[in-house]
Amino acid sequence: MSRIGNNLFFNREPRTAHRKPNSGFTLIEIMVTVAVLSVGIIVIYQTFFISLDVFARYGDVLRISYEMDEIIWRLQNDLVINEALFAGDNAPIVMLAGERMDIRLNINYADEDMYMVGLHFIKPKGKTPLKISKAAYLLKRFY
Repeated sequence: MSRIGNNLFFNREPRTAHRKPNSGFTLIEIMVTVAVLSVGIIVIYQTFFISLDVFARYGDVLRISYEMDEIIWRLQNDLVINEALFAGDNAPIVMLAGERMDIRLNINYADEDMYMVGLHFIKPKGKTPLKISKAAYLLKRFY
């Protein structure tokens, strides 16, 4: 035999014997991968929209809380100027930023120089209405 024929480099068996004839992914593997990715995408999608709803709801809470503080400060100012508030319940329906809200205002005598004020906002929105309550004591005069 010639020198080229005895060379190990030229007399090797082809490497196809170690490989599968049809290498690649099976249909089952692709279907399982697509199913897992679909579930992951759906979870991310739902979480995104839930977080948007929560963000909007707590934006409303902050806005309403600010309005409640303003009402309490106005009542305190009226009490200092007029030295009296009318005790009782008041339940108006108001529009705040273009949305309907029910407000209940309770004013009770706590002492001869002090009133107890309770504010209750109810915003009927979605499945669960937004309810916020705040209470404060108001003095007729500052000492």
